[in-house]
Amino acid sequence: MHLPRVLLACCGLWVGVAASARAQAGFRYAGAKSEPGEASTRTLEEAHAPATHEKLRVAVDAVLAKAVADGDVPGALIIVVKDGQVVLLRGYGFANLEAKIPVNPQSTLFYLASLTKPFTATAVMQLVERGKLDLRVDVNRYLTAFQVDPDFQEPVTLEQLLTHTAGFDDKNIGYTARTAAEVRPLGDYLAHELPPRVRPPGQVTAYSNYGYGLAGYLVEVASGKPYADFLQENVFRPLGMSRTTARIPLPPELASDLATGYEYDVQTQRFVPTPLDSRNVPPAGSVSATAPDMARFLMAHLQEGRFGETRILLEDTARRMHARQFTHHPRLPGLTFGFLEQNYRGVRLLQHPGSAPGYSALAILVPEHGLGLFVATNTNALGVNRGVAREVLDFFLPDPGPTTLPTPPARSSTRTGLDGCYQSTRYGHRSIEKFAIWDSQVCVTTTPAGTLRLEDRRGSGSEWVEVEPFVFRSTSRDELLAFREEAGRITYMFGDQIGFPTAFEKLPWWDSIRFQLPYVLTLLAVMASTFTAWPIMAWASRLAHRRRLVAHRSGAQKVALAVAVLTGMLTVVLMAGLDAWIGNSAYRMTLVRGMTREMVALLWLALGFTALALLMAMFTAGAWRHGWWTLWGRVYYSIISMTALLFVLFLAQWNLLGFRY
Repeated sequence: MHLPRVLLACCGLWVGVAASARAQAGFRYAGAKSEPGEASTRTLEEAHAPATHEKLRVAVDAVLAKAVADGDVPGALIIVVKDGQVVLLRGYGFANLEAKIPVNPQSTLFYLASLTKPFTATAVMQLVERGKLDLRVDVNRYLTAFQVDPDFQEPVTLEQLLTHTAGFDDKNIGYTARTAAEVRPLGDYLAHELPPRVRPPGQVTAYSNYGYGLAGYLVEVASGKPYADFLQENVFRPLGMSRTTARIPLPPELASDLATGYEYDVQTQRFVPTPLDSRNVPPAGSVSATAPDMARFLMAHLQEGRFGETRILLEDTARRMHARQFTHHPRLPGLTFGFLEQNYRGVRLLQHPGSAPGYSALAILVPEHGLGLFVATNTNALGVNRGVAREVLDFFLPDPGPTTLPTPPARSSTRTGLDGCYQSTRYGHRSIEKFAIWDSQVCVTTTPAGTLRLEDRRGSGSEWVEVEPFVFRSTSRDELLAFREEAGRITYMFGDQIGFPTAFEKLPWWDSIRFQLPYVLTLLAVMASTFTAWPIMAWASRLAHRRRLVAHRSGAQKVALAVAVLTGMLTVVLMAGLDAWIGNSAYRMTLVRGMTREMVALLWLALGFTALALLMAMFTAGAWRHGWWTLWGRVYYSIISMTALLFVLFLAQWNLLGFRY
């Protein structure tokens, strides 16, 4: 760690803590009278907490203050509510590093990214309550400007949109506009960019920003109001959330208080400002809010739609929204409308994270204990958010005692068909983004002892023991996996991936990294020989005064050799580009703002490679017809020609032929 960065972080910590202390003067909802349908906009203040809450502050500081001091995050804030009162409000570090502006826990806004989704679900439920939307009818009934393609017999419903089970493919390229001015109208964007459906609805989850975008568009259709206006009039204003907005760019009166988002530059070892996401699908991520405003939203949901004298949802509607709506297996957490279930210390949590370049946020509700928390940082550090959330939960929730984890028996399972590679259903099946799954597959192996070994591409693994048919428990942590068998074969693996009920589809062998990696390395080795081993062999032949590999070259033969060498070089260039760009998660993040010139050029090179491979096939036929070179020369040329065609099939398999984005 560089000394200047440590000093900067420490200064930010002390300034942030000082600002937090000034703002933390007692913190509770004063309960002032308000007009019907509108909550008081008075500032929430921290309740005079019992001395035991000082231990909570110490525990929270140990995570967030340390994260700032260590240079892991520029700034952070947290708010905790319990039984209708705010028991903790803290700000840390800088909202703006360059201007040395500290995080003010009362007034600094943080971008929520996907934590917008609970707001979208709340808006949908309000319109369901009013009879303007129905959760169980075909959404095409409401759509006039465009229709969801009827790719499957079952229609898409709002229930499925709100539980990420509509079956849409994933798509990230161009999901975010380069500037706020370039954001397209929601209906127009969805009409042209809504991904295709790749599986029947209602079967498995596949986290979908587009699904929530469509749900938000139905809010616009049913209400006749823009999405941001509807939230302002029906959620923010009634709850007194005067410093919350779903508009991008933010209104001028709020923009100056938005924490600047930062990304860490490994090369310069410093935080670099990053522009605020300008999503073309605002209902999936557009809200920015302060901590006190988020406390109002959390308390409204903890109190079944009521905050103070204001009600944003009827009790029955709130209960329906918070009830489990979908799960892959009864033993696993599921989804509600707008929230994700999670089990912690034997207690049911409702939570939702949000992350984007420059920001991360997390909100958790524990209805059984009247507990809620919101934590945000102005860099993408969701691990820090989760770490401090665990401290809060551990403070309030009873300790269940030591967890007894299973010990692998001599033979725990005789299941067959589980082995193979699995991939989270959230990926682009029909676009160039499919190549990204090389980096994220989880491979399952049955050990001789009958346990399961799960391993990622980097070799990090875990062991699992079967505890009931097709359900396995980790031997190192309290976590479950379940498998689905259909028509005698395993189709999916289900788990709780970092708080999200995730489905992993079992990949066909030809898409698995276990096959693809050695396969493509073999293709590369053969094609690279055209400009490495082949010239060396020809040179050695001349030195030995033997018959040359390419004796009596005609013009056609020279062209054939040149095409082979060029094709070989192009193979290496294409794979290097794919690995450096699509195979690089940091670079893929830049593609959310649209295709880059180098990526477009790479796709043109793929088409050029295909033309050269076909030309090589023609030269191969000519070589055998006219007896070019020696016998071994013709055999070798045939091998590299066939390899080039196999590489064309590889490009087609990963959607890299044409401009599929």
